[in-house]
Amino acid sequence: VPPIVAGRFGLEQRCAYRHHDLYDEEVPEVDLETAVSRPDLGSVCAVRTFLLLGDQNAGKSTMLHSFCREGDPSFMQLSSLLPVLSGSFLNTRLVPRSALGPGADLNQNLSVVRDELPFMDTDIARGVVMLTLENFAFFCNEFGIAGYGAEPGQEKEGQREGGFHPDVRFVALQFVELGGDHLDRLLRFASSGGDLAAVRGA
Repeated sequence: VPPIVAGRFGLEQRCAYRHHDLYDEEVPEVDLETAVSRPDLGSVCAVRTFLLLGDQNAGKSTMLHSFCREGDPSFMQLSSLLPVLSGSFLNTRLVPRSALGPGADLNQNLSVVRDELPFMDTDIARGVVMLTLENFAFFCNEFGIAGYGAEPGQEKEGQREGGFHPDVRFVALQFVELGGDHLDRLLRFASSGGDLAAVRGA
């Protein structure tokens, strides 16, 4: 389980995975400064982004973390189905370290930022999974997933099957999680016309 550390915008949990045999210097490096930064992976990598929403403690962070959980018995089963070159997980709680109180242990089992082990109550989390284009296309074809390349109507001449540019060799699947409480605050902010006082007073 990744430890809780103080980050740029609050408290964070991070971990990463690289396949011992398949990962090499040609695989784009996924190094996210924060959970709100944008990955710059170059022209050889296509990025597909998915938004995860759900109730608190529904298992969203567990899913994101599963792509980095080398050593877990289920990880071998997952990687045999979806051969992962590399993966990263970043869970963020947008509160200062002082929210835990002076001198408090960031990694105490339960606290104001974690009501259930092993993950903090998420505000924003991100998981990125790197695959070869061939393995991604095979996975989509195997499970009947259509439209996995270019957006509908945006295909261009010279693109290969699936709508990918000829230079693309890798696909990064980016999963962004909005925690239930944080999503409620965002919706309250939008419905109040951008009134921060209404959000803070709720």
